[in-house]
Amino acid sequence: MSLIRIVQFALFVFFSISIAIAQDKAEVFVQLGHRSAISAVSVSANGNKVASGSLDGFIKLWDADSGREIKTLEGHQGSVQGIAFSPDGKQIASIGRDRTLRLWNSSTGVSQNVVSAHENIALAIAFSNDGKKIITGSFDKAVKVWDASSGRTLSALELQSSPVRSIAISKEDNLLAIGGEDGVIKIYNFPSGALAATLQGHTNGVLGLAFSPTNKVLVTAGQDGVIKLWDAVTFKEISKISAHNGAANSVNFSFDGKWIASAGQDGLVKLWNANNGNLVTVLRGHIGDVQSVAFASASPTLVSGGIDKSIRIWSYDSSDAAA
Repeated sequence: MSLIRIVQFALFVFFSISIAIAQDKAEVFVQLGHRSAISAVSVSANGNKVASGSLDGFIKLWDADSGREIKTLEGHQGSVQGIAFSPDGKQIASIGRDRTLRLWNSSTGVSQNVVSAHENIALAIAFSNDGKKIITGSFDKAVKVWDASSGRTLSALELQSSPVRSIAISKEDNLLAIGGEDGVIKIYNFPSGALAATLQGHTNGVLGLAFSPTNKVLVTAGQDGVIKLWDAVTFKEISKISAHNGAANSVNFSFDGKWIASAGQDGLVKLWNANNGNLVTVLRGHIGDVQSVAFASASPTLVSGGIDKSIRIWSYDSSDAAA
């Protein structure tokens, strides 16, 4: 066994034991394998696979139950900035510093399409919920819609007022939310691209966005450390949460809509009651920024990735957020 493998195994055991002792509400698997910070994580719809993208330029697939590395996907020339499973779990879409959109077969790891997508670093990506379209956003201020099968450009939204940091599409595929570096959130009717609303509430970059499963609420996370909940019908602010000491880097709803998870620059993953905004659980273990957080869609499982090069899989008690 190589020295690197020995060190990785020792770190795995150390982190697993220390975090299991520290947490009374969650179990955690710690997956190590990337050579640099984790920039993005995504979970397949059935919850069986986790995909991670890293500044090392690689995408890795993991077995969510065992923590075993399944495959490494190679192709990006530079850091991977965004990653997403298709709703049926058969495809993975990724974007990165090399300005390309890449489509992969999630079973074989084979690259299906490579598209020169943007004129600057691409940071944000999302599949439509019917799986037919992919939406990307970039530092070039462009938002583009792509055919998920062919990689062909379908349309482009109006040029944004600042670099695009985050993207979310509603569960009914009728609304598209764009988070900008300037703290502004724009809501568009989809797929027409007509502007529906402009939301102003964050003092700087909007780093994360997510619609609730009911389509009634939009949650946003900002570089200002704040999480905001918005009515997705009237587009009025519902509540404001001072969530993290430093940036709130990522945010997401659980599959049942009861939880909101946030990941912060303070190294913490926090779970919030989506009904009342109360803090329910703080998950500690990452060292340094936690960059991305994602829920499994069919089980009470949460995945996070950070600059400590680790992907952590947390199991939580979903009944805690029932109130």
